[in-house]
Order: sequence, then structure tokens, then C-alpha cells
Amino acid sequence: MMKQQRRFKDLGIEGATARWYDNNTRKSRLTEMKEYVKVASKYLYDGYSVLEVAPGPGYLAIELAKLGICNKIIGLDISKGSRRH
Repeated sequence: MMKQQRRFKDLGIEGATARWYDNNTRKSRLTEMKEYVKVASKYLYDGYSVLEVAPGPGYLAIELAKLGICNKIIGLDISKGSRRH
């Protein structure tokens, strides 16, 4: 399903497809993001800002925020559902 959609470059995952992906990958993605945060935390210091490109549901940003050392965490995504004002 995803391979077929990726033939159209730079399309965000929206609606039912995004919900399906999140529901079917959440557990493994959370574990993966926690591992990434362990590595990233070695390079982050109090007051740093982080830009996450293509954050999807924001698992990495959430785990980084739990550390409490980042001044600001920004996610940049092309999917309409991830836009915040």
C-alpha cells in the first residue's frame, strides 16, 4: 500500500491511511524513538532547540520533551493533519 502511494513524491499521509499506519506501527515506533532519544540526549544540553523534520505523530518530539532539556522542539511536516497554529 505505501509503496504504491510513494510513487507520487512528497505526499503526506492523511486521514484513514495515517490512522492505519499509526495504529499498526505505534508500538515499534515508540520503542525505536526511545532508542533515538538515548543517542540524541548525549548531544543535547539544557536550552537547546530541536527541529524534527517529518515528525509524523510526533513520537520523537514527545520523548525529547520528557527529558526536559530542550528549550524548544519544532516539528516540520507536509501532512495537513500535522499543521498547528
